[in-house]
Amino acid sequence: MTTPSLAGDWAYRFSGFTIIDGTQCYLVGMGVLALSADGKITGKQSATITALTGTDQKLLNRVMELSGTYSSEGVWGKATLRFLKPGVEDERGTFDIIQVDADRFWMISTGAKQLDPNSIPDLSKASLADEVNSGEAVRIRSVS
Repeated sequence: MTTPSLAGDWAYRFSGFTIIDGTQCYLVGMGVLALSADGKITGKQSATITALTGTDQKLLNRVMELSGTYSSEGVWGKATLRFLKPGVEDERGTFDIIQVDADRFWMISTGAKQLDPNSIPDLSKASLADEVNSGEAVRIRSVS
């Protein structure tokens, strides 16, 4: 797999766990990605989170724009993404990816940082986000 082999439009889904204010939560989502031949990523995702414990469970949904970069050697690859909802949330995530075939790849999170969404991004001031998720992306083909 080379970086150009992933170029194109993709739909993806993911699930996993995160901790918010000390509460363990389940995370599920889906989105779309456009991967360019020069290693750039743009897209959008919708994610829903719910607490697994406590008495105040409720669904929290967020739609975020994303951008970043990716690279690959053989079937292994890596991606770094920025998830942004201006004034609300700014998160950076890293992922390992494996291309399963020409139309599908798997991904797992390998790290995440939460930034202050109301200030100039400064990764040295970011807090670690306790989150793990995995997912699958499939190439979007024309339906006509």
